[in-house]
Amino acid sequence: MIRVLIADDNPNERKELKYLLLSRSFSVVDAVVTGREAVEKYKETKPDVTILDVTMPGIDACSVIRELQFLDYEAKVMVCGSRGQRSLIVEALGAGASHFILKPYHEDTVVRTVRMCIGS
Repeated sequence: MIRVLIADDNPNERKELKYLLLSRSFSVVDAVVTGREAVEKYKETKPDVTILDVTMPGIDACSVIRELQFLDYEAKVMVCGSRGQRSLIVEALGAGASHFILKPYHEDTVVRTVRMCIGS
């Protein structure tokens, strides 16, 4: 079972993504609000994939990505954002995110992208 950590400051989007993943037999280790929480939960849970919103309170997604990869060079991180956040998504990919998904979420795209992150 693929273990996923979600970090998004929007409660509705966190809930939607968590439900979507659980309904497709993924394990959601946690769903947190801030980048700092994402780093701390990553240390505790070592998820297979971390999904980060590109805009969160506290430390930004690029800093989170760099910190996660410093902790674990094999950390698999994907980012999510809207079409209007294209430059932030590109910046996050440059910082080390391996994949991205656009909001609003499309179930098959999310599932396929999470699987691509871990190479299955």
